[in-house]
Amino acid sequence: MTSVCSAVVKRPLSLLLAALLSVAALATGAHAATSSQPGTPGTPGTTGVTVKGSTIIRLDKTLFARFTRAGGKLRAGKPAKATKTGAKFKVTSIALGSDGASYLLKHKGSLRLSTTEDVVTIANPTASIDPTTGSGTMTATLSGKRVKVASLQIDIGNLEQTGSGLIADNVDLKMTTRLATELNRLLGTTFLTEGTSLGKASVNVVTDPS
Repeated sequence: MTSVCSAVVKRPLSLLLAALLSVAALATGAHAATSSQPGTPGTPGTTGVTVKGSTIIRLDKTLFARFTRAGGKLRAGKPAKATKTGAKFKVTSIALGSDGASYLLKHKGSLRLSTTEDVVTIANPTASIDPTTGSGTMTATLSGKRVKVASLQIDIGNLEQTGSGLIADNVDLKMTTRLATELNRLLGTTFLTEGTSLGKASVNVVTDPS
């Protein structure tokens, strides 16, 4: 049974992530332990604990308008689900990063963007978050390789805890040069560069001790 209460509490990001990780570890009998081996992008150096939840990625309005004019189509690979302007990804685990300071939020599923020119698939994204600043990066499998696809920024002031859950809305996503290059090819354009808005994300995660 998912442990959630109606009370909404605003706390520092570091406390919310630490609390969620601790509750999840107790609920599942798992233990987060820092690995002696450094992690690679998107590959945790620690043991993650299973949680329930989702992350919705909404493409930037300007980007989506260009995509629509190019005759683009959005599809999602299971267990993700396509939305009007992006996709809803399933959260699979949260863990301490290999540096012992950041947190990793892993997802399953993919967002497939296609036009008559090409196809770009963003699969199984992992967000790495600095709990002191709310900044971080997102990696994903892109063209068969796991690479950095975006930088992210959480508004710590609007971060909320609901019971054993964590809610982060309007997470800002800025694309990397690698993703910008892929999307420029898809759209037949050159206007996308590193730092161009990819869109916004909304994260809702809860522990599930059942």
